[in-house]
Amino acid sequence: MVFVSGWGKQFQHRLPDSLMEIEVPIVDHNQCRSVYAALGRQVTDDMICAGLQQGGSDACQGDSGGPMVVMDRHTLHWFLAATVSWGDGCGEDNKYGVYSDIQKSLAWIQNVTGVKNF
Repeated sequence: MVFVSGWGKQFQHRLPDSLMEIEVPIVDHNQCRSVYAALGRQVTDDMICAGLQQGGSDACQGDSGGPMVVMDRHTLHWFLAATVSWGDGCGEDNKYGVYSDIQKSLAWIQNVTGVKNF
C-alpha cells in the first residue's frame, strides 16, 4: 500500500479545506496497461498505477504533481515513490490513478537539479 496526498477535488467536485490523504494499493502494470489501452491511452514503463478496482479512493484534478509515498519497512523512513500524473475521471470503477515513477526519472532529476544524494 502507498499513500497519496493532495489538495485536489473531492467527490461532488469540491476542494478540501485541509490536505487530504488516501491509502491505495499498487496495481499490476499489465492490468493497468490493458485497462487504458482499451480507452486509447498509453501506460508506459516509467509510470506506476494505483487504486482500487471498484473505485473510490483516487487522486483527482488539482492533485497532479503531488506525492505518492511509501514507508521502508526496514528503516521505517518514508520515501517519495512517484508523483500524481493522470487518470480517467476520479475514483471510477476499473480506472486507476497513473503516477510518474521517480526511480525511472532519477538520473534526469539529478542531472537537472545537480543534486546527487538525497
